[in-house]
Amino acid sequence: TTLVNSNRVLCTSPPLAALGGRGELYFDFTEQPNSSALLGSALVMDGVLILTQPVAYQVGVFVARPHMHVPPPTAFDASFEVLVGGGSARADDDVRLSMWARDYEPLSGMGFAFCFAPLDGEAYAGLPYGEAGPEPARGLRVSMLTHSSRLLEVAYDGTVLSRVPMGGDLRILSWTRMRIAYAETTEGAVGSGGLSIWYDDVPRVRNLTIAGWAAGAGWSWSLSASTSDATDAHWVDNLVISSANLSLVTPP
Repeated sequence: TTLVNSNRVLCTSPPLAALGGRGELYFDFTEQPNSSALLGSALVMDGVLILTQPVAYQVGVFVARPHMHVPPPTAFDASFEVLVGGGSARADDDVRLSMWARDYEPLSGMGFAFCFAPLDGEAYAGLPYGEAGPEPARGLRVSMLTHSSRLLEVAYDGTVLSRVPMGGDLRILSWTRMRIAYAETTEGAVGSGGLSIWYDDVPRVRNLTIAGWAAGAGWSWSLSASTSDATDAHWVDNLVISSANLSLVTPP
């Protein structure tokens, strides 16, 4: 409902978020998106975000935040497609996984991470970081570790909250869908809210409670990866981040 008089226009309808609506950030990587930064080896090319190529000693990061003025997105739902593969490691690498531990997959690079944290310092200074996230550790980190382990690891403010063995399910060597969602917990409702993660459309973490969750206005999302003498391509496409608060655009 909109009320109009000679002095003002007043909209009395509830905001979109109050009606269950959600705003969305969509990155198809046809070009570098607005309000984003590419650090280290990261680049956008041929419609793909390339964090690393299967080349030794690369570190690449993509950092993004809302390009409009919105309240802090304290809850979100992010999904993307990721390709990890094409690399190798030395046969005499002491920390590489055994054939059995890596489910007879080829040797591989280090892995990648999805983070939601205050990252302005790294973005402005051009400081890249890999699958272990920024230092000092802060905010949410979801890492897929492929070299000395095959784990999905979740950490918050530097404290590891969950490690999920992935074995041969992690480095599939083809485009794989990943989804990471954080929902605010409803007081008194058992099993509500928390962090949930899907990889290759399979639930891996469900409703993980994160004590002290305090997402702020200066927080950004990032994707990061690295290689050592163990290498892999780490490529990303079709990143979508949605949140009710992304629908609440406010004047600057």
